[in-house]
Amino acid sequence: MVAAATFTAPIVLWHVPLFYEAALRHHGLHIVQHLVFLAGGALMWWPILSPVPELPRIPYPGQMLYLFLLGLPMSLTGALITLSDAVLYPFYAAAPRVWGLSPVADQQIGGLLMWVVGGLI
Repeated sequence: MVAAATFTAPIVLWHVPLFYEAALRHHGLHIVQHLVFLAGGALMWWPILSPVPELPRIPYPGQMLYLFLLGLPMSLTGALITLSDAVLYPFYAAAPRVWGLSPVADQQIGGLLMWVVGGLI
């Protein structure tokens, strides 16, 4: 549970517009954000790949359930981003348009990647 919470809580919290926007505007905070993602991701895999007997791997059926449940918060976050009618992150509203997509369409594609592709993996 600790490994799962350490992985999922930062993903959800860093996508709250206030925190996400702050990470986009402050380079040092952006680095911290990614270090938190890396540390949480490494810890998240511990119950699946544990090399030490003191903290053994969970049995295979538990591993499958664990990995499935870990995808739900990211899918929910991606769905909320995708289904939003307004731009959630003002930083992106002001960014140059690379492929001619509106800021909302760009956000929806990002949310879909997080929701669908992340869920498939």
